[in-house]
Amino acid sequence: MNPFPLALAELRQHALSYLLMVGLVGLAVATGIGLSVYQQAFRQGANQAAAPFDLIIGAAGSETQLVLTTVYLQPAALTLLPTQVLDSLAKDPGVVYAAPVALGDSAEGYPVVGTSAALLSSLTGKQLTCMQTVSSDACSSWTTNSAVIGANVALEVGHTFVVSHGFASRTVIPELQHGNFPIKISQKLPATGSPWDKAILVPIETIWAMHTPYFADPRIKLPIDPRVTEERLQMLKRVPALVVKPRTLADAYRLRQQYRDGRTVAVFPAEVLMKLYQTVGNAADLISGLITLMLLIVMLTVLLSITILLMAKRPFLAVLRALGAPAGFIFLLTWIQVVAVLVGGVLIGLPFGWLLAVLFGQWFESVSGLTMHAAIGVQDLMWLAALALSSLLLALLPAVLIYRMPLEKALKS
Repeated sequence: MNPFPLALAELRQHALSYLLMVGLVGLAVATGIGLSVYQQAFRQGANQAAAPFDLIIGAAGSETQLVLTTVYLQPAALTLLPTQVLDSLAKDPGVVYAAPVALGDSAEGYPVVGTSAALLSSLTGKQLTCMQTVSSDACSSWTTNSAVIGANVALEVGHTFVVSHGFASRTVIPELQHGNFPIKISQKLPATGSPWDKAILVPIETIWAMHTPYFADPRIKLPIDPRVTEERLQMLKRVPALVVKPRTLADAYRLRQQYRDGRTVAVFPAEVLMKLYQTVGNAADLISGLITLMLLIVMLTVLLSITILLMAKRPFLAVLRALGAPAGFIFLLTWIQVVAVLVGGVLIGLPFGWLLAVLFGQWFESVSGLTMHAAIGVQDLMWLAALALSSLLLALLPAVLIYRMPLEKALKS
């Protein structure tokens, strides 16, 4: 005898109840898959954004905050480095470039970052033709009165703006604006898949010039005060962080050791990311454990609900036995119905979990600027396969219970 047509008829008869149970299991599975996929996408996006940053040097302080501010443009008040550090790195034969990164101003709701064309060339993979400045290789179309913008900045080339002191906000306070220093957007950079795609980028000299009307640089058309001393200029020309491109791996480790002297700190971004991943991973493991526990509770609840539903069908099943249906037929009939609910929930949880990760990733990408590529991995498929196998085994519980049901008692009920 074939139990499948009768099992299908039973599922159709109680379609609403079974669909609700399938949806409950699917929701729990989707949550677990979504968390796993999002976590992997976040790591890939964070690693991609940090890849061009070989070595970061800053004043002594939090290494984590140094990386978050420099690589991911997270606002923070970092201690400024002495100008001598930039000068020393510029003369070091083991350094390809030392690019300053100054963050603390905003315009049109976007952060304004002072840096050098050398770093932008490394970020975008597009070589910028340059004029010589202290920031090394500033693009000819990227002068101290012009800016380039990231790929995701919703401004047009040719747009002129003024910079406001403080972190990105669309609320403009006139008293905090550098109104005597209008800046024109000269070009838009290709996408990098990092928070720098949502930033306005200017030469570091522009940042220095905006914060003093007496900055002594002949390339900047501002009034020069002859009373400004060289010592004062050196105080002005300081930066929160430096991104260093070493020539060799040996140079990278030498520089890292050299600038970890108590006054400055040098760090490989990967070092900080590993610590962050460990912290985030511990929290994610805790959440995953809670989701697994929730999934187990949901599946047990569904099993209990199905068992109660099947127990209500005892007279019908007893009649089948009385008409000659073997016990194995009743066992398979029950098992198929339970499997249909549990495995069905697992299967619909897969696409919905991926969709959940995509939607949350798009929101996080719009907020942080990180590129998030949600994809189902082999580990996720193995987890689903193990879950489906567990469902096949769990389905045996109500099937065995119905199978062991005494025929006479069922006929009397």
